[in-house]
Amino acid sequence: MIDKKDYFKQVLSLGDFSKISSYIETTYGIQLPNNKLNMVQTRLIKRLAEIEKPTFKDYIEYVFSTSGKNELQNMVDEITTNRTEFFREIQHFDFLKENFSDKKDKVKIWSAGCASGEEPYSIAMLLHHHNIDCEIYACDVSVKALNEARNGEYQEREVSPVPEAMRTKYFTKVQDGYKVNENIKKLIKFYHINLLDNTYNIPNDIDIIFFRNVSIYFSSANQDSTFIKMASYLKKDGYLIIGVSENMFNKDLPFKKLKFSIFQKSE
Repeated sequence: MIDKKDYFKQVLSLGDFSKISSYIETTYGIQLPNNKLNMVQTRLIKRLAEIEKPTFKDYIEYVFSTSGKNELQNMVDEITTNRTEFFREIQHFDFLKENFSDKKDKVKIWSAGCASGEEPYSIAMLLHHHNIDCEIYACDVSVKALNEARNGEYQEREVSPVPEAMRTKYFTKVQDGYKVNENIKKLIKFYHINLLDNTYNIPNDIDIIFFRNVSIYFSSANQDSTFIKMASYLKKDGYLIIGVSENMFNKDLPFKKLKFSIFQKSE
């Protein structure tokens, strides 16, 4: 039996890293430049130990074999970045409240790249708090992150950005933190979606898409193709919100810029 400490001595070669990064970009559109090698090595060492593969070479041979198909998703879960927080980039939530407060019909919102759920729960709490009828679709490529999102349980420091009134109204205190109440959970449907797919299991009458801090990991070509596909799921004059560190400048896409990081569908 291999001593567990020996797993943490393993080094991911550039050649083996290239096999992983090539698969991730081809399959999911996520770019992993060579400066991410150490990050990938650190995140995958736990998988070596978990399934008792003595080296990265053994692990990669297994992952890309017929018998390793289940491990592929575990690898993707470990590698993909799921950093998020409640009410991140608050100006986008202000825009949502200002533009949909008077809407009589149900507001349909898509949180694309929802990670562990903080974004769709923030949207749901805000709209419910202002008596706006809504239905939210949330997706991610990571099964692990989606399971955390569906569970809806967060540590105290993670819910600190939530206004106190909403925290009291929409969370229940549990031993290790806070759990989202069912009246908010029921507003959200979670999906496992690869944004590189040709079609998505999402309704095509969405009012607003939150696609924030995801496209920065895509190549320019994959960014454009994803934006175009997303436009087809928006209502006429629907909105697309991207992260404040992202841009759609100088792109021939079916959107017009309203303000920084906020776009509206155009013909």
